[in-house]
Amino acid sequence: MEYFIDRAVQKHFGLSISLPNSEVYGADTSISSADVLNDYDDCLRTYGLQIGCIDTESDEYVLFVHKIEAIDCIDEAVQIIGFDYYEID
Repeated sequence: MEYFIDRAVQKHFGLSISLPNSEVYGADTSISSADVLNDYDDCLRTYGLQIGCIDTESDEYVLFVHKIEAIDCIDEAVQIIGFDYYEID
């Protein structure tokens, strides 16, 4: 997760940011564990970014990073391809 977010932020937004330390969660922790996604999303929001999710109605996470200000366009684009968009709560 940390690698994915770091690379996405660098590649698409040209930013190098300090992300939460993934080691505090433990080796057996999944991204669906309490606070993991929220911690990363909260961090991104301080840079005007957030984690977006596509609900594919299956047992997978389709995550991406986008600008907060683009949320309406992102939501519309995801609906056009036939899925629902949601934010991290």
